[in-house]
Amino acid sequence: MVKHIILWTLKEEFSAEEKEKIKVGIKEGLEGLAGQIPGLMEIHVQTECLPSSNVDVMLDTTFENAEALKVASVETAKESERGIVDIETLKTTNQTLMTTLDEVMKIQEEGRARRQSAEEDLQRIENEMRDKLLEMSQSSHT
Repeated sequence: MVKHIILWTLKEEFSAEEKEKIKVGIKEGLEGLAGQIPGLMEIHVQTECLPSSNVDVMLDTTFENAEALKVASVETAKESERGIVDIETLKTTNQTLMTTLDEVMKIQEEGRARRQSAEEDLQRIENEMRDKLLEMSQSSHT
């Protein structure tokens, strides 16, 4: 039986919210390996580490033997990187959403300007009509 522990510290460039999402992704991905890797007897992922520690994620595993650990190490490396890919997807999605919101705001501003212009035109037309009717009314009485 071989015990293997891995500690991760996420990059400081990530916000606290991004780190939480990454940690959730890593935890789900790694714990999802339970029962899928030959020789893996136990797997535990800790994302709430000690406040005095700078560690963000701890992977605690138990393997039947060293060969099983070797095989699993490759799978673990792949899963730990998946969280980084997921955050890149999140960033891209967020940027697309921000661009979409900017476009919606622009369309709304243009619509407001057109409505204001149409209201001014309508007021001008009403005034012209009223003046013409008033003129006609006065000329018919004279």
